[in-house]
Amino acid sequence: MPRSRRPAILAALAALLVVLAAGAGARAQEPQSATALDEAGWQGVLGVRPAVSTAQRYVVVLRAPSLADRVRDSGGAATEAEMRAWTAELIGQQEQFLARMASRGARIPPEHRYVRVLNGVSTRLDPTSLAVLERDREVSGVYPVRIAYPAQTAETIATTASAVTGLEVPGLDGKGPDPENMARARRLHAEGLAAR
Repeated sequence: MPRSRRPAILAALAALLVVLAAGAGARAQEPQSATALDEAGWQGVLGVRPAVSTAQRYVVVLRAPSLADRVRDSGGAATEAEMRAWTAELIGQQEQFLARMASRGARIPPEHRYVRVLNGVSTRLDPTSLAVLERDREVSGVYPVRIAYPAQTAETIATTASAVTGLEVPGLDGKGPDPENMARARRLHAEGLAAR
């Protein structure tokens, strides 16, 4: 009897191997999808970047003066310590503003904060929050974010300041820096440092 089972077991194993080989061959002939190729390439390493959406994104500009306004108001000169203190104060004012808006039902999660050139935040706003902001006394303006691409034509590719008619930039004559202007700038800088 043991001999009669052996050929049956071998036949079953052979049939199983044939079925497995046929299945592997069929899979090898299937074309790979584009996502599988992307996953193997840079997209898989760096991750897939979502499309940029500007829907409901706004820049909220506040009426309180920015750091640049404060430096201008102080005569155009301020110490680093003064500028750091003013910046911290502006961020504190923004926090108070955002807390006050939250108490009025406006959800304003700031994505970016601006305090140096202008005082404001960029955020996503729902229609209710937008309506509350537009009526607030501390808000100078609410501006929707738009994507802008610079226009470039064959005529503007090589345009420089010296190629624009009527535009005069001191020291831009192609000869390099003017030694007299450089000496004057060094002297004025030294005088400014000595005055401190």
